[in-house]
Amino acid sequence: GKCVEIIDSYQIAIRSDMKNLPVKDELMSQGWDGFKPVKAEITIASSITLGSDTPTQPAIEVPALADNSEIIIINNGYIVGAGGRGAAFGTLAYDGGTAISTHTPLIINNLGVIGGGGGGGGSASAVKQDNCYNACQPLGGGGGGGAGSAPGKGAIVPDKVQVCSGANLYGVGGRNHGYDGTLLEGGGVRSPYTCSGFTGATGGKGGSLGEPGLPAILHNSYSQGIYPPGHAG
Repeated sequence: GKCVEIIDSYQIAIRSDMKNLPVKDELMSQGWDGFKPVKAEITIASSITLGSDTPTQPAIEVPALADNSEIIIINNGYIVGAGGRGAAFGTLAYDGGTAISTHTPLIINNLGVIGGGGGGGGSASAVKQDNCYNACQPLGGGGGGGAGSAPGKGAIVPDKVQVCSGANLYGVGGRNHGYDGTLLEGGGVRSPYTCSGFTGATGGKGGSLGEPGLPAILHNSYSQGIYPPGHAG
């Protein structure tokens, strides 16, 4: 008679919020040997978030499986990557994280939301010299954090900016921090600081779910450094 291959079948039900689902490890914990073809149905319940703690790890990771394997994802909730951190003066923005990383074809029935984390917003700084040879430097605005399961942090700029007056330097409180992202929306930014009629840069808004961050805006030609926004996951 004809040989019929029997394929092991498993169910993975996500009923509470969790981070970083390694599909292979989960199947092996249920008895799969890690080598034979396998069929698995992964169901995310309504209003549940399957996400990630960091942009460097996907919310779901599916490795290369044996031929004739079948992975089905039924999403009634949220499968989202982590958000990227906003750029600050001297530091780059982070890219958002991936929602699903797979090396095996998938069947996806999406009744909820699937999205990569938003990229962090960009930043820029501007410096103007005056005749006292010191810099009037309203440090550029910090970028907002990207949206995601672990929302990206808005960038923190230094609490002091240097303002020159005569031959002296004076500290002025900074207020250009970016705001943190949320699950679905990128973090906003604050108004740029102005000293002696000179306006610094405005940080870029963090990307919403599945979107890159926005670049910073320069309000004059005195640019010292531009730090680009992060990509979406």
